[in-house]
Amino acid sequence: MELRGEPRIKIRMAVELITPQGDTLILYSKDMSCKGLYLHAEQDLHLDVGDKVTLRLRQPVGEGSAPRVRARVIHVKGQGLGLEFLAGDE
Repeated sequence: MELRGEPRIKIRMAVELITPQGDTLILYSKDMSCKGLYLHAEQDLHLDVGDKVTLRLRQPVGEGSAPRVRARVIHVKGQGLGLEFLAGDE
């Protein structure tokens, strides 16, 4: 039984993640909802719940560059990372 509040879609795409320290990592999405995203890395992640990160899709999504999105880490388990999208100045 699904306990999440929002339906998720399975989607695999490369995502650039900029850590609070300014490091850039390339991760791959596993699924996404309108409120968040689950990412998988090739290596263990050294992020903490509550960390705020910046995301950018690596695939083209129309004309121009992909927008940057702010997110908060809500779950970390080995190479998996659950993120909640942030609005505005959060």
